[in-house]
Amino acid sequence: MKSYFYNLEAFTLIIAALLFAIPVYAQAAEIEGQLEVLHTDDFENPSNSGYVFYLRVGQQRYELQSDEQLPLVTSGTPAKVKGRIEGNKIIVENFALKGDEFEKLGAGLGSQAKETSEKAGLSKMYLTGAAIVIVIFLLYIILKRRARAGIKQDAALRNYIAANLRKGYPKQQIRNALLKDGYTNQEIEEAFRRVR
Repeated sequence: MKSYFYNLEAFTLIIAALLFAIPVYAQAAEIEGQLEVLHTDDFENPSNSGYVFYLRVGQQRYELQSDEQLPLVTSGTPAKVKGRIEGNKIIVENFALKGDEFEKLGAGLGSQAKETSEKAGLSKMYLTGAAIVIVIFLLYIILKRRARAGIKQDAALRNYIAANLRKGYPKQQIRNALLKDGYTNQEIEEAFRRVR
């Protein structure tokens, strides 16, 4: 019936599903910027006190997350970070102060973060795959139901035209009534062809 709108809705649902899936895959990147190091205090639970590291790149600020303690340096120190970007966070795989090589900082940071990163990436990949399969299945069900409804509506339109032609109403009067009800010229012409 209104196939253009059905296709538009299906297209919108597919785009929404893809937009849902895209952020789950974090971008891998190697970024240079300036460190911001902040100290946080939790006076009620001192074990929660510690340092929070950020990497500022232009106007963008990323929180650095690592399984190992990053080296304590002053804010403003240039640094190079390799890791996965997830929104405004970077899961650190490798870290170096500007001019140093990644390997000089210690193998532990890179290998442990890489293992954690790979496990998280794999589980997110499975979740994303499952979500995409579910969305595709739901789209299939929705479109199939709408197609059935469209067939029933096409039959109702043809029955309406046939009944009014039998009653002696002119085609143009029937056409005008259908246009007022929101049918397109194409839908009306197709229904008239099928009635004959």
